[in-house]
Amino acid sequence: MDYHGKPYYSLDAWCKNTYGEKLYKIALDAGLTCPNRDGTLDTRGCIFCSAGGSGDFTPGSALSIPEQTARYIRRGYALSCFTHACDRLHAAGIPVIVHVILGLPGETTEMVLETIHFLNGCGIFGIKLQLLHILDNTDLAGEYRAGKVQVLTLDSYLTLLITCIAALSPDIVIHRVTGDGPKSLLIAPDWSRNKRNVLNTLHQRMKLSSIRQGQCYESGTFDSLQINCTVHAGQGHISPDHSADQ
Repeated sequence: MDYHGKPYYSLDAWCKNTYGEKLYKIALDAGLTCPNRDGTLDTRGCIFCSAGGSGDFTPGSALSIPEQTARYIRRGYALSCFTHACDRLHAAGIPVIVHVILGLPGETTEMVLETIHFLNGCGIFGIKLQLLHILDNTDLAGEYRAGKVQVLTLDSYLTLLITCIAALSPDIVIHRVTGDGPKSLLIAPDWSRNKRNVLNTLHQRMKLSSIRQGQCYESGTFDSLQINCTVHAGQGHISPDHSADQ
C-alpha cells in the first residue's frame, strides 16, 4: 500500500492510488435532517453540537462502543442501529465512513481501542478521527465551565491518536486526524486552532517513533489489537487539560 510519504493511509493517498492524481472534495446538500434535532429522537442535538450542528465541526452522531458514553452525549441510537445501517450501505455498494471523537468524557484508552477494534471488523471504507471540541452555546460548554468536563492536552491527544492509528487496519482510509472548530465559538482546546502545528507534530512524532498505521493490527484476527502499543506512541498517559489555553 502506497501511503505517499505519510505514516498512515490518508484520503489524499487513496485518491492518488485510485485516480493517479490529487482530487478535491465538494460539498453536496442531500436535503437530510438530523433525527436528534428534527424531533424524531430529540430536538436538542448531541451534547457537543452547537446550533449549526455538524456544520460547525462536529461529526453529527459519533460512534462510541460504550453505551454509557452514547447516553451521555445523547447519540440517540443503539450500536445495533449502526451495524444495521452498515449492512444496508454495504448491500447498496455505498462506501461507509465513520466518525470517532477522541477525548469524550469518561472514556479510557481501552474504551477507545475497543471502538477501533470493532470498526476493524465492520468492513468500513474510511474513518474520521476527531478531537473533542468545547463550543460556546452547547450543553457541553456549560459542563466544561462548571468543571465537570476536561479536554486533552496536545501531547495527550497525539498519544491517543497515534495509538488508534497503529491499531487501525492498514486498509482503512483516514479522512481526518484533527479538527478546527469555528474561532468565534471555540472555547477549548485552544491548541486546536493551529491545525498545521497539530499535523506537523503528528507526522514528526510518528516518523521519529517509526510508527505506521496497522502496526498493532493483524488482518482477519480480532485478538490482534495490542493495548500495550500505547507505550510506543508517546510519553505518559491520557491527561486532561484544565485550561483552554494549552
